[in-house]
Amino acid sequence: ADADADADADADADADADADADDTGVPPEALVDCADETIGSMVGGAASTGSTAGIGDEFEGECGSFGASDWAVQWTFPETGCYSFSTALSSFDTVLRHIGVEDLRCTGQIACNDDEDFPTIFTSYLEVDGEEGDTIVMVVDGYSTGAVGDFVLDIFPCE
Repeated sequence: ADADADADADADADADADADADDTGVPPEALVDCADETIGSMVGGAASTGSTAGIGDEFEGECGSFGASDWAVQWTFPETGCYSFSTALSSFDTVLRHIGVEDLRCTGQIACNDDEDFPTIFTSYLEVDGEEGDTIVMVVDGYSTGAVGDFVLDIFPCE
């Protein structure tokens, strides 16, 4: 009888964990393998802030060059829809990289933006569509080696 009760409790715990995971297979409290931090479903100005100075260069892709330090932010859609990601208040020439996520693993770059409005605005802007509970990683990167500094990542619903 005790074994049956233990099996039932295990099955209940597994069902609870499955119910808590989002459509990308990521429980809200779990950190994706390539993320430096998770900010949950935070929306607003300065949703994530910090500095890329002195940290590693983990990402490169179609936008920008290579060799700049980067910071990967895990974020979960609070509602279905479009959200904008901006580094407008950052102190250096940024690149934003949208990284896909599945089962706590990063699956690769989906989109990127180097300059919001070259040659006058060297910070970055991306809009991303998703469903409530989907988890993504947004990387704040520098344009090239030496492009490091303080970053501010704003996240707002698209207008």
